[in-house]
Amino acid sequence: MLYPKDIEAQLSSFKKPEHLTALREGYWISDGIQYLITHTYSEWLLAKILKWMRQSPDLRLQRFQIFVLKVDLESRSAVLEAQNEERQVIRKEHIEFTDFPLPWGSIWVKDKILMLPSEFAHSF
Repeated sequence: MLYPKDIEAQLSSFKKPEHLTALREGYWISDGIQYLITHTYSEWLLAKILKWMRQSPDLRLQRFQIFVLKVDLESRSAVLEAQNEERQVIRKEHIEFTDFPLPWGSIWVKDKILMLPSEFAHSF
């Protein structure tokens, strides 16, 4: 298992997505998201984001969404927010316990492609 600082350093190295992995319902994840999910053991986070996208018309109608996980490393609790491109919170949920090892994580979604902010910056 990698230390959080090593995971953060690796995440910052992801630039323009080179490979996309297909998910169900026409969604795709970038190499950076695959790395994040694999090395933070957070398949649950990906599942929750996809569930929110399916269930929330307010999210589905947006061409661009930002999902932010803010973790309190001391209490191991977190807050997950879904935001639109103006950074207005559309949906928010308190998570009582998480073993997500980083103080925060951000997943950006554009046209059904989930990617890291650093990948998005080099893609469009």
